[in-house]
Amino acid sequence: MRFHLTPSAYLTPSAFFRLLLVFSVIASYVLFVEIGLPPVKLGNNAKEAKLLFPLEFSITPDSYYQMLSEGFLKGQLSLSMLPAAKLLNLPDPYNSYQNQDFRIVKFFTKENYIYTSYLAHDLSLYHKKFYMYFGPLAAVTFFIPIKLLTNYYPSESLAVIFFLTLGFMMQFLLIIEIKRKYFSSISELWVLVAGLLLGFANNAPFLTRGIFYEVAIASAYCSTSFAIYFLYNIITNNQKIRDIILFSLFISLAGAGRPHFIFLSLLLIPSLIIYFFKTSTRNRFYTFSAALILPALCVGSLLGMYNYLRFGSIYEFGQNYTLLASAEFGGGDSPLFPSEIIRNMTNRFYSYFFQPYHLDYFDFHYNLINLTSGYVGYHIAGVLWTAPVIIFVIFLPKLILVNFKKKDKDILPLLHFLIFFSIIPVAIISFLLLINSACQRYITDFISYLIILAIISIWLLKDSALSKKYHQHLQALFILLASISIIVCYRHGLYMQHAAA
Repeated sequence: MRFHLTPSAYLTPSAFFRLLLVFSVIASYVLFVEIGLPPVKLGNNAKEAKLLFPLEFSITPDSYYQMLSEGFLKGQLSLSMLPAAKLLNLPDPYNSYQNQDFRIVKFFTKENYIYTSYLAHDLSLYHKKFYMYFGPLAAVTFFIPIKLLTNYYPSESLAVIFFLTLGFMMQFLLIIEIKRKYFSSISELWVLVAGLLLGFANNAPFLTRGIFYEVAIASAYCSTSFAIYFLYNIITNNQKIRDIILFSLFISLAGAGRPHFIFLSLLLIPSLIIYFFKTSTRNRFYTFSAALILPALCVGSLLGMYNYLRFGSIYEFGQNYTLLASAEFGGGDSPLFPSEIIRNMTNRFYSYFFQPYHLDYFDFHYNLINLTSGYVGYHIAGVLWTAPVIIFVIFLPKLILVNFKKKDKDILPLLHFLIFFSIIPVAIISFLLLINSACQRYITDFISYLIILAIISIWLLKDSALSKKYHQHLQALFILLASISIIVCYRHGLYMQHAAA
């Protein structure tokens, strides 16, 4: 991994402020977790429910990923927690109305907060065992190594902080690399603004509740962040074998964190093979293709085997055996007409991008108390309200086309990277429009990539004929929208967790 820093570079003002920004972002993630609602111990018996310290280590498994890790360490693919006999004896254990007492229980604390304890909520039940349809990446890369090193299980909140931090650092490093190579005239202030956007407008403040949902999302975000860094190196650094292998590995591992990220491998790997075919000699093409395919094939085979050994199908992650029936999300088994599909997709597009908070836009505490029992509900804030800076992405297609017409060889690699990179948010958004529910946490799957594209768009506009007349106005607008994005998301991290009570 190339950092392009000499020992003396660490003493420069720019390096100092960059490091200060990184530490500030990490400290903020810890703060958001510390002041938020604490997680609740899981189990079959509601009487066992108790509050946990968000950043604690425990000797016994108290959460889904801890239980999954304990299961792996015992040589089994199921969670270490076994289903209650009363659940198994229900007329239909998969009926969400019959099993609700085994999935969710609410209890009051001394402060009169209402906590929701997830017992077997969103778990998959198969052959009298509990499984997770969330990917195993976090268990393998975080929970198990720490358990083996310390004999304690880390909390899921710690896992979220870990993955968010690594993902942010890789994206910030990517922006620094792009600035160094293609936008050397851009001031250091723009790098710091970019870092703050990547740290806070990436939906991270919405994830610091820190339970199993957020762990899976954060692990996929982290792995994809590594993948795009190596994708950038592939396109701009003479297609090195090491970068190709690492890109293939990390983009494939993202699917082990969040199963629908498998689509990224299916789209990006064939696209890169075509790119290699057009830009490489025959021998290098075969070598590059092998380096690209083999890591993905290994990860894909392991995931397929993991699913087959659990459910008898390489394609089954457990979503068809979940205790949370589709009716709870307004779904069903009846086929939808094309007009209904289009209506549902437009509704979800509105939810993800345009849906505002009602009443006072900045009064999130009031809004959340009155509109939802936590941000996992259906009411979400569209990204054009929480991160309006992404509107600058609308300039990117025209900027890419104009720069291609210039035939400037120096910037061509960046343009190729932007085209490949754009596949990620487009593919993820397309998938999210097809699923039944729309939740705030899902926005993490695509928002940070739109943030990166917006940053590069304003940098490309600096030297573009498109903005010569209005460049200063566009820069001022970008700074204004970036400031709103950072402040709004940071306020969510500080206040929304208590509002969810």
